[in-house]
Amino acid sequence: MKRYLLDRIDDSDELLDEDRYPISADDLIDEFGDLIVSYPDGSETLREILGRVSPDTYRTPEEARTAILTGVGTQAVGRQRYSDRDPPVLGADEYTNRSESF
Repeated sequence: MKRYLLDRIDDSDELLDEDRYPISADDLIDEFGDLIVSYPDGSETLREILGRVSPDTYRTPEEARTAILTGVGTQAVGRQRYSDRDPPVLGADEYTNRSESF
């Protein structure tokens, strides 16, 4: 049976339970590595995500949460290198420097 990590990492109480920390990266992956993180264009397991960023030990739930958010693949990002908040380029015409926003 597939287990899915909830949309909001904060809602995953079992994974981020304060009482289990500190925990080794190997133990965290052994216990929760089969959790699936879904993206609009695919999914991957927590094992894959933590495999990219795992330190030896997570001292706090916040360290684990940050590692998960840091390690998600490019599939989790909408349009890569896109921002509708970039400042206009100096000297450019305001109408020629616009990015299309969706």
